[in-house]
Amino acid sequence: MKKLIVVILFIVLSMTVATIMVGMAVFEDTVVKDPYETGLKWDTIQRQRRESGWNAVILTKQTRIGSNAIAIAASDRAGRPLRNATIDLRLKRPSTDGDDRSARATCRRDGTFHAVLDIPAKGAWIAGVTVSEGSRTVEFEDTLSVQ
Repeated sequence: MKKLIVVILFIVLSMTVATIMVGMAVFEDTVVKDPYETGLKWDTIQRQRRESGWNAVILTKQTRIGSNAIAIAASDRAGRPLRNATIDLRLKRPSTDGDDRSARATCRRDGTFHAVLDIPAKGAWIAGVTVSEGSRTVEFEDTLSVQ
C-alpha cells in the first residue's frame, strides 16, 4: 500500500512539474504596456464613436510596397459622407514604431477621402483614422495588408 501511495505521489508531482514547465515555456510577455490606461482610452474612443454616430472605414484593403493611394469612407449616423471633415491617416506596424507614416486625406467628388502614403515593408499594418469636424474629433482603427 505504501508503494502505491509513493507511486501516485510521484505521478502527481511529476505532472505538476511538467505543467509548470509547459506554462513557463509558452508564457507570453505583456501584450499591452499599460493595460489599464489602454482600456480607459479604448472606452473613451468607443463612447466618442457612439455619441458622434460617425463611421470611418479603409476601403483600400490590399496595398503594395511603395506609394499607395488609400481610400477612406467617412459617414455620419444617416450614412451621408462627411464631406467637410478633416481626415488624417496614420499607419504603424504592430511590432515597432520606426516605420510609422501619416498623411492628411483629401475629399473627392464621390465623398470618399484619399491619402497617399509610401509604405516601406510587407505585412500587416494598423491604420488609424482621425476624423475631425468642427470641435469634434473621433478616432477609428482598421487593418491594412501590404503585399
